[in-house]
Amino acid sequence: MSEIEDVALTRGAVLKRGAAAAGGLLLAGGAKPLTAAAAQTVRRAKPVTVSLFVNSGVMLGNMGIAFAADYMRRHKNVKVKIVQSTGTAFFPTQLAAFKANPNEPIINIGFYNATLAGTGDANGMWESLDIKSMSNARYIPKSYRRPKNWGIGISTDLVGLEYNERFYQTPPRSWAELLSPNVKGKVVEVNYWWFVVLAAAKLNGGSVTNLQPGWDAWKAHPKQLFAIASGANQLNDLMATGTAVLSGYLMGNCLSYKFNNKAPINFYPPDEGMFTNPWYLISSKGNTPAQSEVCQDMINDMISKKWAQLWVNQTLTLPAGINIKTPARLKGHPAMSASARKKIQYFNWEYIGKNAIPWQDLWRQNVIL
Repeated sequence: MSEIEDVALTRGAVLKRGAAAAGGLLLAGGAKPLTAAAAQTVRRAKPVTVSLFVNSGVMLGNMGIAFAADYMRRHKNVKVKIVQSTGTAFFPTQLAAFKANPNEPIINIGFYNATLAGTGDANGMWESLDIKSMSNARYIPKSYRRPKNWGIGISTDLVGLEYNERFYQTPPRSWAELLSPNVKGKVVEVNYWWFVVLAAAKLNGGSVTNLQPGWDAWKAHPKQLFAIASGANQLNDLMATGTAVLSGYLMGNCLSYKFNNKAPINFYPPDEGMFTNPWYLISSKGNTPAQSEVCQDMINDMISKKWAQLWVNQTLTLPAGINIKTPARLKGHPAMSASARKKIQYFNWEYIGKNAIPWQDLWRQNVIL
């Protein structure tokens, strides 16, 4: 069994850890990681420990935890330590630790949504994968290859309208419904969920590079939110009970919760179009050569047909690999219609990453509970 770590690291502990290491820092990039082929003997010969970050929302952690146990059975000298939390809650700690000591990452490999991946790009947190040596990378289209090979895609979730079926006799059809008087005090989101600010911005003449109309719209509707949920599980719990009735959120998280719990919630693609939220597997800068090789080998395994198919079936997301089938449970859903998929909106995630942290301050200022 893989070990699941307590992720409650304080900022003080992170800074103390960085200060202790400062005296003997090796400059980042000073030692080039071995390629996967060249470093196999390292992994086979010596004990290696890597930390794997998996998310705690709905089914998001299941595949990674099962994979880690299987990988350790096949590689007796490798120990995989699972760190599980929500990305929004844990990533600031990971970023602070990296800034304190970039040569000793607290996470060696992880599952990251595109916003966090882009934030890591902006802060130089990731190492490049040796894509040519990864046998399963040939099934991943170029659109899922990250800049400078800083990770590789495994799937895409879609952002649209999650709603309570008992409150809505027919699905809400527009992003505008999030700010409707009909649901004042009945909307729930997770923290720093910039997608709903973008939705409001686009309805008011803005764009991803001009979110000001969105910030203005949310500020003009104080108390629209019932709560800021701690993560997908809490958000879906509130939606299922009818405590909240509407959210701009993730299709996969919504529908996997719906099916697993027989909950009266559903997902609908807004007429204006859904937003993409890809998932990436990424290895951290600062890994030792042996850790780099193990992480790359793990990523190559996880994008294989066996594990990638399990991932999309559990998370109900759209596969990246051309050899992976769309989950059967998604077939026939309105979000999968040709018209809905034609309107899906894509982003420059490097731009999103550079702005994600400043947007957090704007969220606190304008999205008022």
